[in-house]
Amino acid sequence: MAHDFNNLLMVVAANMELATRKNYTSVEKEVTAVKRATAGAEALSRKLMSVARKQPLKHDVVDLAAWFGSASDLIRTALTEKIEMTLDVARGTGLVKVDGTELESAILNIAVNARDAMPDGGHFSVQCSNIHLSELETRLPAGEYVLIALSDDGHGMPPSVRQHAFEPLFTTKALGAGTGLGLAQVLATCEQSGGTAMIESEPGRGTTLKLFLPLYKGTEGVVQPASPELAAAAAPKPQHVFVVEDNPEVAAGICAVLEVLGCTVRHALTADEALEVLIQGAAFDFVLSDVHLPGKMSGIDFAEEVRARWPTQKIALMTGYADELERAKLGGVIVLAKPFNIDELTLLMSDSIACAHP
Repeated sequence: MAHDFNNLLMVVAANMELATRKNYTSVEKEVTAVKRATAGAEALSRKLMSVARKQPLKHDVVDLAAWFGSASDLIRTALTEKIEMTLDVARGTGLVKVDGTELESAILNIAVNARDAMPDGGHFSVQCSNIHLSELETRLPAGEYVLIALSDDGHGMPPSVRQHAFEPLFTTKALGAGTGLGLAQVLATCEQSGGTAMIESEPGRGTTLKLFLPLYKGTEGVVQPASPELAAAAAPKPQHVFVVEDNPEVAAGICAVLEVLGCTVRHALTADEALEVLIQGAAFDFVLSDVHLPGKMSGIDFAEEVRARWPTQKIALMTGYADELERAKLGGVIVLAKPFNIDELTLLMSDSIACAHP
């Protein structure tokens, strides 16, 4: 893992040095390289946090037929043209409640593994259906689930590999060809949604990954993927924003993004300081606070205090750590997972999202 992170940091450091030597003129190539490395570092960090069960999750109600309809092109791209893909979502397949980003990462991890197992080409199938499980079939409680079965006709796994496949950092790939987090992240995603994952594989007979997710029977609406047009339309009007963040570099970056959006920004290092600013009468259109802060109050304490004193104040939390997030959700506070991009921030600050209260 350190090797992979060092490579990404090397890309950032080298291109920033080039930009400095060019006096920050004509640096489009360098900026693009840094953005690619940053995206890679974000993905790697999310995998680590997910496997450690510390990644903040955004569980939404997902219709798998529509979801795979949108994701199928991405999966086919990961498989390459040598591999034929078939998709079969059975009529009546139920809804599931899962983090869509984590599910996409899990499916792509499985597709990449299948591609590597079929270097000369082959067939990859995705099948979804409802299933009833008894207590004897898995370690899950008996009940109704949705099964996502992903199969390849590659070289398969011997028992000695199969029994360790879900272990973090276990890999049979060459040095530098994989992190060993792929299938560990798949299992973590399923388990954090109340399900599990299983492997069926034999040498020379291919591999099937079975993902079991609880059938969702609640009343929440199905989340539809946002189009770029909708995201652009959600850009907030200029606002006066209060950022509470103890890391000066992170705060500087967030404030700079907000200023690009036309906002005026004030910054506080701790929740204790921020609360005092509000008590003294400072008014803000929007408050954005980190969860883990030094001092007497955490970000969640701060949000609860703000809600109690000023019920109409728009406030959201941001974190890269999943601790205490259930407490925040129960309090009706919106949580933004770090690292986030400008589109997520603008969507969060749009009136339709930021004004939501329990």
